[in-house]
Amino acid sequence: MTNIDYSKFTSEDFLKDTYFLKSIKTPTKESNAFWKEQLLTEKIREKEFRVAKNIILSANIPHHTISEEELSELWNKIEKSNKQKPLQRHSRLIQFAAVAASLAILFALSYTFWSKQSNNGSSLISIAKSMQVQGDSSAVQLILNNDKNITLDQENVTIEYNATGDVIVNKQQVAHNIASNTNGPAQLSETNTYNQLIVPKGKRSSIVFGDGTKLWVNSGSRIVYPISFKKDKREIYVEGEVYLEVTKDKTRPFIVSTNKMNIAVLGTSFNVTAYTADKEQSVVLVTGAVEVNTDSNKKIALTPNNRLTYTGGQLDVENVDASLYVSWVEGLYIYNSEKLGTILDRLSRYYGKTITYDARVSELRCSGKLDMKDELLDVLAGLAQTAPITWQYNEIENELCITYK
Repeated sequence: MTNIDYSKFTSEDFLKDTYFLKSIKTPTKESNAFWKEQLLTEKIREKEFRVAKNIILSANIPHHTISEEELSELWNKIEKSNKQKPLQRHSRLIQFAAVAASLAILFALSYTFWSKQSNNGSSLISIAKSMQVQGDSSAVQLILNNDKNITLDQENVTIEYNATGDVIVNKQQVAHNIASNTNGPAQLSETNTYNQLIVPKGKRSSIVFGDGTKLWVNSGSRIVYPISFKKDKREIYVEGEVYLEVTKDKTRPFIVSTNKMNIAVLGTSFNVTAYTADKEQSVVLVTGAVEVNTDSNKKIALTPNNRLTYTGGQLDVENVDASLYVSWVEGLYIYNSEKLGTILDRLSRYYGKTITYDARVSELRCSGKLDMKDELLDVLAGLAQTAPITWQYNEIENELCITYK
């Protein structure tokens, strides 16, 4: 029982009330009697009560997936996001309902997926490890399931899988997906049912999958993905950095696995950074909703403009301008009070050039925007306008040495 006065509660107020949430999700004889009495004696606004109730019932969020406190926190996040772009109250309620419903489906599907995955001894992560290619290449490599290795020396490579199973690279067909020709069960081992894209430093690529999902792949990245997605899920493995625009499919969650995290989505756009050489991995949500599961069994839901970082078992979430973190897709690097060492490491990957610097340079803080379509030396010249640095080119080591000026 509760002593709260609900007489002036709006639908939004109900959605933030712990007792209301618990009453609707796990009703008892006592809670049913309480709300019945409130309605009969007109102590609450019936219309507001029923709108809020319908939102919770339509979401149908499983109890084992998200607690009342977590759901209440989620509403608060959504409300804060809405305050940045003022909406009419009923418009916000519609948005609440849409987000709740999509998260409900996402959580239910991802819960089922992770339950199965925990019992599956041969996960995509282990498959991806077994497919690692020894040695370095300065060209983009597309390794197909039949071990055909297509080497592409262009700076930007576009790959598309169309509905008929053709593999199209830079608008030219290079192969046919074997899965499309299989009339019965494919007689293939687990490793050769996957393709692999390796994008070295200094190169970029993009993939359009058969379901319409588009993936932008940054320098120094590796992607492992099936030749065709399964009926109950779409799953890929990522090392490096990718930006995804996932085609919505309520029956098949899209799963992005790294060596430390798994991100489950339905239809959304987000950025994943998971370089194996870096201690930190991150997820930035642009639109939609995602659920992140870590290797330390921590689970969290993100809303737009959330940035999750995961370092050494520690998980943190902050509100950011998501557009800053995906600007690399357009060849821009926008940074705000970022350590110069982080900026130089990113430039090194993007241009495929070794850049060295000392601790003093590394700790400098910079803010600005770099156009990475320019030559590296021109970019460094622009960077030197905001930071006290100079550089020398070491021809013997083929590297740029950045020093404090």
